Amino acid sequence: MRSNAEIAYPEERKIRHQKKLEFIFNLTLLFLLVIVIVLAAAMAITSAYDHHPDERVHFEAVKYYSKNHWLPPEIGDPETLDSYSAFGKSRLNLPDYYYLIAGKFTALISIFTGNQLISARFFNVFLLSILVIMAFRMASGMRMIYGILLLTPQIWYIYSYVNADAFALFLTFMITAQLVAENSFFKQYLNSPSLSKGFFKSLPLILLVTLLYFTKENFYLYFIFLLIWGVWFLYTRKDRKQLIIKFAIMISIFLILILIKAGIDYSIYGPDKDDKLKEMQELTADADKKPSVRSIGEGDPLLNLKRRGVHYLELFKEPYNWHKGTFFTFCGTYDYMLIFGSANYYRLMLLLYIFLFIFLVIHLWKKGWEARYFVFSTIVLTIYILYLAFLFSWESAFQPQGRYLFPILGIVAYLFGRYGKSLQKQIIFQILLLATAVMSFYSFVAYGLMQIPKI
Repeated sequence: MRSNAEIAYPEERKIRHQKKLEFIFNLTLLFLLVIVIVLAAAMAITSAYDHHPDERVHFEAVKYYSKNHWLPPEIGDPETLDSYSAFGKSRLNLPDYYYLIAGKFTALISIFTGNQLISARFFNVFLLSILVIMAFRMASGMRMIYGILLLTPQIWYIYSYVNADAFALFLTFMITAQLVAENSFFKQYLNSPSLSKGFFKSLPLILLVTLLYFTKENFYLYFIFLLIWGVWFLYTRKDRKQLIIKFAIMISIFLILILIKAGIDYSIYGPDKDDKLKEMQELTADADKKPSVRSIGEGDPLLNLKRRGVHYLELFKEPYNWHKGTFFTFCGTYDYMLIFGSANYYRLMLLLYIFLFIFLVIHLWKKGWEARYFVFSTIVLTIYILYLAFLFSWESAFQPQGRYLFPILGIVAYLFGRYGKSLQKQIIFQILLLATAVMSFYSFVAYGLMQIPKI
């Protein structure tokens, strides 16, 4: 008869084998994230100027703040005319703090590089590096938050040139980490025994959320997720009354910061900001994109499709193919959406996404009501952001761009981080994530770095 030790040995060996696989997977994950930084930096250094979506207008806005400017300019300031787009809009008239922060970073780094463009691009590379450093610092399970970075090369691409989407996505990852980590500053304040003790630890999250509020409008989706998260957090706690007060205090500070920004903008723009913006649109927009032309249903044939009588179902057919364009630009296109991967690349990426989605739903559904609550919420929010992106293309400007869907990445990152300990033990998850990463590397190198025009 076998002893208990002999019976237990196979189980212990299985556990050791599983831990070894987890260790190798985590090591591989970190190694790949470092490679991501290298590839983004290579794109930033070698790619030609304005061969990325809207880089010129983003860069001109950053350049303005790289000078001795700290406040937004007046609308139509002659010094800002180069920042106006084909639609007659300037990023300098947006409340986004990306341009101010990137501008000051550019001014500092340019002292060493002697190149404003490379310096401005390296601000986003710097943001990506912070995310990777965070991955190294976090526990292995929660590190899966940053596994999202391996899902599509389009993420690395936006961190390789001058644009504000990278900053908004960076903020969602930073906020998500505060929601997931039990020892985060935010959680420490919520778990403190009084309203005042540790209050200062809530300030980083308040600042991050405030900065996110002033970024791209499509990232407002993440605020819905914050509400969803807050409802569940209150539901699971017994000290709800105190937590509600803490949340109220934090929201009050958030609103005060918004009002301060609104006051600053009012002092610069005055009460007729919208009229001034429309006037500048009329003066600086391309002839086929001027508001006066669009209002009568003429001009660029890809604008105001709904008003032109194009049925929404037509957008899924030739010559529009909104669904294909959105998917392609979500998982890897370069230049001004001129450099595409092969058809087989997109087919394989679609299959990997489908398998990963099915696995996540089945695996997390077994984890109980909390996981089901967040899985269902994520699915609903994904459908909603798809609807909003489609509506924009139909009613305003036909622009099937996958980056419009990026707000959902910070939400999926919550699932990856919250249930990372369980996910990283699943060999199917490991294979799917690493396979997606390998295909992403292939796309970024073979189609992005190799084919994009060089400096």
